[in-house]
Amino acid sequence: MFLRFNNRDSKIKRAFERVKEELDDHLTSINQNTQEIQSLYDYIYELEEKIEKLKEKIEQVQLSLSTNRAVSEISDLSIREQEVFLLLYTTNDFLSLEEISQKTGLRDETILECVDSLIKRGVAIVKKQIKDKQLFMLDEAFRELQAKSSVVKVNEEISKQFSRGF
Repeated sequence: MFLRFNNRDSKIKRAFERVKEELDDHLTSINQNTQEIQSLYDYIYELEEKIEKLKEKIEQVQLSLSTNRAVSEISDLSIREQEVFLLLYTTNDFLSLEEISQKTGLRDETILECVDSLIKRGVAIVKKQIKDKQLFMLDEAFRELQAKSSVVKVNEEISKQFSRGF
């Protein structure tokens, strides 16, 4: 009877050892797959960063091309468009939607509409995306052109309100 238990114990022990070996093999495979996935994720992240840089460079080239063309007067801007333009014109750095919203009291959707409208009218605005934040800045060459030629016509009342802080 003791021999029977020993025999049964050794069979159970071998069965558990085989299961353990199989689990170890699966664990090794999982670890290798995890490493491959992490490597691919890192590669995709690098590609996304490069794509963003390319987008920025393309926008800079487009802005450069658009500011080099003869720029006609830009008028008939809405009050909101004028406010967004003045804010970008008087700021020498990128502004997020949140910052523009805080300074103008406008909703994000309204700001995006204004920026798109300004760009369509020929105002050179640089867009930048960092993670989930959209950033905007007036192109430096366009800022200089505006300072020299007042290409964008802004209502005097809006200018006065802006200088007083909306």
